[in-house]
Amino acid sequence: MKHQRLRWAFLALGLLVVLGVGIYGLFFADLFNVEAIEISGNSAINHNLILDSVNQYLENRRFNIPRRLNIFLVNKDSLAEAIRGVSSRIETVKIKKGLFHEIKVEITEFKTFGVWCQLKIDQCFSIDKAGRAFEEAPASSGLILLHVDDHRDKTLEIGQTVLEKDWLEQLILARELLDQKLELKTLNIVLVEDGFGEYQIETNEGWRLLLKRDLSTQNQIDALSIFLEKELTKSERANLTYVDARIKNRFYYQ
Repeated sequence: MKHQRLRWAFLALGLLVVLGVGIYGLFFADLFNVEAIEISGNSAINHNLILDSVNQYLENRRFNIPRRLNIFLVNKDSLAEAIRGVSSRIETVKIKKGLFHEIKVEITEFKTFGVWCQLKIDQCFSIDKAGRAFEEAPASSGLILLHVDDHRDKTLEIGQTVLEKDWLEQLILARELLDQKLELKTLNIVLVEDGFGEYQIETNEGWRLLLKRDLSTQNQIDALSIFLEKELTKSERANLTYVDARIKNRFYYQ
């Protein structure tokens, strides 16, 4: 009986030793601690801001143990969520764990397609091609980016879409067709307050084109091309103030 008790005592002691060695190996022997952090894909977002976010996450504790001490305590989803909080310019975050000691962070940033100014709230936003407002921006104009002044009575916040998909695609198509067919550059697009789908395009020639949402953009620009070629001389075109194309197959100008 005494020998049996001793056997159980030694067995329990042995298990405690094995457990202690295992815990020490997992969390305190640097076998699985995070030693390297690799960040890629960011261009506009400061590298150190992302790195600080990762380090702060690694210092947080799970089971009262800093995550940095064991890469298996790092949850990819929660780390990605922490990184997304660094900047609204971040579109996606992918986390990969390297062999034992490395964490790889792959960032995808929103690409600026245009600047959208919501004049009722006196704010401008950078938008991607899908029309998502992802950060505040200064008011500007130019030929490279899409520029829109929205006079409609509505608010806009980061993360929201600026316009219905089909209408935004219509604005983009009008801009592209004017460039391709008429060699006209779009300086700015104006959405009219209470205009029932009317909008204006300010061209690099100094005159405005008045269009309407419920008409085919392709047909409007095709008809405009013929009109400008056949009806207006170069001198008349140079002195234009506007061309009104809001009525199908009819044009009024000044």
